[in-house]
Amino acid sequence: PRNFDGRYRGPVTLREAFSNSLNAATVRLSEEVGRRVTIQLARRLGFTSDLRNEPSLALGAGEVTLLELTSAYAAFANGGFSVEPHGVLAIGIPGQLPTYRHRSTNLPAIANEVAVAALDSMLAEVITSGTGQNAAFGSPSTVAAGKTGTSQRHRDAWFIGYAGGLVAGVWVGRDDSGPMKKVTGGGLPAQIWTSFMKVATKRPASISTQGAD
Repeated sequence: PRNFDGRYRGPVTLREAFSNSLNAATVRLSEEVGRRVTIQLARRLGFTSDLRNEPSLALGAGEVTLLELTSAYAAFANGGFSVEPHGVLAIGIPGQLPTYRHRSTNLPAIANEVAVAALDSMLAEVITSGTGQNAAFGSPSTVAAGKTGTSQRHRDAWFIGYAGGLVAGVWVGRDDSGPMKKVTGGGLPAQIWTSFMKVATKRPASISTQGAD
C-alpha cells in the first residue's frame, strides 16, 4: 500500500507510523500479528460490522459506523475496558426508585495495562506532533488524544478522540458519497472536534448563594 502522501519513509518506529498515519507500516504490522487476531480485538472493542479478512483490514477497508469507532476509542480512554454506547441512563419518577436503569457491561478489551498506556501515549502524540495537530487544545492542563482518518478519494474524513473523561467522534462527508476537495481527518473534522471538546470539557463556574435581606 502507498502512504497518504505517496512517499515511502523506509524503516520507522511504530510511534512514528501511528503519529503520521503511515499505511505501509500499519499493514505490515497487522500482517505480522495476524488478521484473525486483529479482527478478534476489533470485536472486543465493540465492532459488529463486517470486517474484511484482507491486508487492507488494517487501513479500515469496509464500512463501520461512527458510533462503533467512537465506542472503540472510549475503551482506550477507559483503561482498556469496553464501553457499550447507550442513550438512556435511567427512567423513573423524581423522588422514587427508577423503573429502569442501564446496566453497563464494561469487559476488558485490552488486558495489558502497558499496552493501554502505550496506545494512550501514541494517540496523544498524534495531536501534539502528528496528523491531528488541529485538534490541539492549546492548554497543557487538558491532555487530548485521538486519531485522524481519511478514505480513498477523500470521500470520508473523520477524527475520533478523547479528553477530560469525554470521547467524541466527528465525520465529514457528502450525502451522495462523492469525493470532497482535499478534506482530510486532520483538517475540518479535527477542527470541529476541538471546538466542541473545548466547550464540553469546560468546568462550570462555582455557584455561590447568598441569603436574602
